[in-house]
Amino acid sequence: MTEKSRAQTPIRGILIGLIITVMGGIVALFVLVVSLAGSTIQGNEFSPRNFQLRDFSYSRLPGTKIRVSPTALGTARSLCARPVLKHLRSDIPLDWQLVDAASGSASNQFGPQVLVNYLSLRDANGDNLWDDWSTKNDALAAVFWPFVQQAAYMELYWCIPSLMQKAENASSPEQLAREATIICLKAAIELSQAPDLFPSENTFRSTPRTDLKTWADALARDFQNDEEVRDLISKIP
Repeated sequence: MTEKSRAQTPIRGILIGLIITVMGGIVALFVLVVSLAGSTIQGNEFSPRNFQLRDFSYSRLPGTKIRVSPTALGTARSLCARPVLKHLRSDIPLDWQLVDAASGSASNQFGPQVLVNYLSLRDANGDNLWDDWSTKNDALAAVFWPFVQQAAYMELYWCIPSLMQKAENASSPEQLAREATIICLKAAIELSQAPDLFPSENTFRSTPRTDLKTWADALARDFQNDEEVRDLISKIP
């Protein structure tokens, strides 16, 4: 190696290092600018397993679905207290379903918002209405809330108002269980006949959703001898 070559070697190394540094800086600057300029998506998710709500946010390139930041998740909080929560089934998989999402002035609400609204109702004293109802009607609550939870897990949110109305007017746990079964089965039939009209808004599912027919059979196991219930189950493919 000549003296000239020896002199050029460290210079070449310095130049390569400078180029790499500059390029790295450009990339870092680009990421920073995109992150700052990207549109922020924020909203809330609901878990049917424990009736909890959590907020989320992330950034993406404006006009695209390309994310430029990880999803930031808030601390989950319960919408109800023990009078309701003690009646929820623990074998429901942990899923988080989209309640609402907003970007700038644009916002959307989805199926779980119906149940979130009911569970958030308060009386004049600020007490949760459904906690109070469950405390005063513990036998009804024990029957009722698992049906609500099952409907939420299967994302049959359009039947929630009917379930709530039946609970308020129920005279016995047996009557409520039968009426709730029928309401849920009718919703399942609607879903099976027109799935495109009731798209899933689920953003995270730990396990595949239970087959609709299998779910309906399990839901109605206490009413297998009921003619109306059997007829409804037969309409679910």
